[in-house]
Amino acid sequence: MPVPQFPSITKEDTKLDTTKLDEAFSLSRYLEKHGLDKVDEWKALREEKKQKDKKQRIIQPEGVVKTLGTVPQFDENVDDTILGKEFVDNNTVGLAESVGNAIVSGNIKIPMGFANLAAEIKDLFAEEGLPVDQSAVSKLNSWFESTVLGDVMKYSEKKARATATGRISEAMIQLVGAYKTAGKVGVNIAERGLKLGDDMIDAYKKGKYIKAGNKNLYKGLKAAQKYKKLSYGRDFGVVALSGLTTAAGVYDIEDIGTFGDIFFDEGNITALDREKKQDTDDDAARRLFNRLRFGSELAFPIMPVIYGAGKVAKMIASKGKELAYSNNMFERWVDRWIAQPFRSRSKYSRELAKEVRGVEGSESSARLISEDFLRNIDDRVRSISKTLKPGVEALDNPEIVSKNLANLLISGKDVVKNNKLFLKVLIMQD
Repeated sequence: MPVPQFPSITKEDTKLDTTKLDEAFSLSRYLEKHGLDKVDEWKALREEKKQKDKKQRIIQPEGVVKTLGTVPQFDENVDDTILGKEFVDNNTVGLAESVGNAIVSGNIKIPMGFANLAAEIKDLFAEEGLPVDQSAVSKLNSWFESTVLGDVMKYSEKKARATATGRISEAMIQLVGAYKTAGKVGVNIAERGLKLGDDMIDAYKKGKYIKAGNKNLYKGLKAAQKYKKLSYGRDFGVVALSGLTTAAGVYDIEDIGTFGDIFFDEGNITALDREKKQDTDDDAARRLFNRLRFGSELAFPIMPVIYGAGKVAKMIASKGKELAYSNNMFERWVDRWIAQPFRSRSKYSRELAKEVRGVEGSESSARLISEDFLRNIDDRVRSISKTLKPGVEALDNPEIVSKNLANLLISGKDVVKNNKLFLKVLIMQD
């Protein structure tokens, strides 16, 4: 696919000034921390920072350090914050700001992913020995970064990657956007192919397409008829193909990475190869293989797992308690191991679960009443013990009091009248 020749645009012509936007976020963070009545205080601090920057620019050019040589060196420690480096909290990118910029950056990168793919294919057939900095991918990215939209993307990317949530959001937006475009194309291709196969099988049933002497075609279609009913497998195959084609529209493949990066050495199996090559065609082959590795992981297991989880959730929501009595073994398995642990009624029907909860409530109520009763007895015994303590200490055998008190509690001859407990006369024996 040919890559258009982009006009040369100087950086100064398209420099995006994000100062106002940075000031808005800075003011928002300052008011959130110090209160809504601190606007004038923030303005004073901002003006003070501007004066410091103005004095610094008088001494030397902005962003460079004067040296004895003729070539200036860029100063990596330039203070480009709004209120100054001493306001650490104010310079920290918030979650909402990070996710908001992730949305902007991710949406810009969706069409850039397809443009980069076209440039990579062109570079694959470039003349041998062409340096990487003269490749179509390099020219495309250099041109785009010199535009206003490129400045917006770089600014948003920097803010998005300030938090882990922003990084994940940016990657997910790219993946969803690529699936909605390239992924859906893969789905349509697979569905049309399956429909064509189904039509051929239906035609076989009616005696069409089968010519005399074509035994191989007859056997093939007869075997294919058995697989036509395997709708789950066919659906997963379509989803897997969509995952493979989704990789065509992802821009930050090497930044997102794969699961293979964790388990394998660089460049092996599905681990990405991040070592840039010297020649354009070699580097293009490396990039395209990385897309293939990334797409193969999307094809399996990522996209089928996501698709399967959605199917199971829809099944649970639509069929509910009917799953437990289904004739389908898979649906019963889903009910037992996935649905039941997340249902308040567990494996019981609604009616039985209601009765079980009623019994459990009665048991809990009885247990609380018993605990209160025993606690009341303990309090009474302590009160009696405190009253009897002087007399018990005067006896030669204190166990007499304890024995008679125990006999009183288990005698069963006490009487309740008018909500009062009347005991028989306690006779102390030796």
